[in-house]
Amino acid sequence: MTEVIVPYGSTEETVTLDGTVETVLAYPGDFVERISSDSIVESIEKPLGKPPLRQFLSNSKNLLVVVNDGARRTPTAQILELISPLLEKTSFRVLIACGSHQRPRPREVTRILGKNYANLSTRVIVHDSKRTEGMVYLGRTRRGTELSINSLAIESDRILVITSVEPHYFAGFMGGRKSLVPGISSYSTIVQNHRLALHSMAKAFSLHRNPVNNDMMEIFNYLSEDKVFSIQLLQDRGGKITEVFSGDIQKTFSLLTESTRRLYGVKTGRRADILVSIVSDGELSLYESRKAIHYGILGLRKGGILIVVSPCARGLGSSHFIEPISASRTPQHLINKVHEDFQLGHQRLAKWVDALLWGEVWLVSDLPERSVTDLFLRPYHSVSAALKDAIRSKGMSSKVVFVFDGATTVPLTS
Repeated sequence: MTEVIVPYGSTEETVTLDGTVETVLAYPGDFVERISSDSIVESIEKPLGKPPLRQFLSNSKNLLVVVNDGARRTPTAQILELISPLLEKTSFRVLIACGSHQRPRPREVTRILGKNYANLSTRVIVHDSKRTEGMVYLGRTRRGTELSINSLAIESDRILVITSVEPHYFAGFMGGRKSLVPGISSYSTIVQNHRLALHSMAKAFSLHRNPVNNDMMEIFNYLSEDKVFSIQLLQDRGGKITEVFSGDIQKTFSLLTESTRRLYGVKTGRRADILVSIVSDGELSLYESRKAIHYGILGLRKGGILIVVSPCARGLGSSHFIEPISASRTPQHLINKVHEDFQLGHQRLAKWVDALLWGEVWLVSDLPERSVTDLFLRPYHSVSAALKDAIRSKGMSSKVVFVFDGATTVPLTS
């Protein structure tokens, strides 16, 4: 017999499995070396494929510093504080790359900039993707996306990008090119690019065959990489910086994607017949827990059963996401509507349907059962009960994989 302790919010449940069932416990790495400010400074002084930042900025008369908005964990304030002596020697502006996100409130801007806010407040510009007069049209990508970006990026003689790399459920990874597309792109560009998320290869850790990523990368056909210097970071689950590379935006991004795979990926061997994805934060809503579904199916064989464990203490979450699903007759009906009339945000619906068409998705939560079934999920209130039914369905020779911290951990199969 095998016993597995499954965290569930502030409690836990002990699950017992028959010894004949192949069981794999996939725990994410919980220790990585955290780097110091000195290491960050060293990366800036010895960058990849670029002169040191001091030299890069020496002849700049119109620098644009592109930083993430509050939707990302990037420790922008820490980096700005370290490089402020270099910035003070040139004329610069700070552009907050919001993409299609809502404009950050003054309090959020203060948090993004930290101690630097007082000195930078008059230099800060918040990107508005819907302000068409502030965009410059560059051309069409090979996939037909009409590429328009903030005119400040074209007017500036140097661009400094400060960002971080993490898994992304349809772009492959956050970071790098995403600071430009969608970060400082027009709303129309973002919609056209994100429609490519309907492709099957638009998924976490996927780059080379991912049309979303490949479309984003075409920004460098129009924007010279010679004028771009990047500082890119990798953070652990607690938000501490574990690695940093500076210099060429594509080289630094590529190196950090490999590190991100090691930190946020977990080897599970061949695909599972039954995969139990455990959301560590019991306070999340179902909408906030959905990455456990997006990531979980990557470790599941076709026709398998994905069991997501999340109390969903905040309920269902975003009505803009939940209502179109519950209003649909079938998952196929929903995906047909998404393809017929794609709107920004529909990529989330598409990835939800992808999981439902790949296998069965069951949910262990505190939500009312009717609310769960309306979303085409099978409801349970006990992990043991769900596993018992899953093994009965898939057989005693099933491979069962438990992925802990499933909303941030990506299964890596052989």
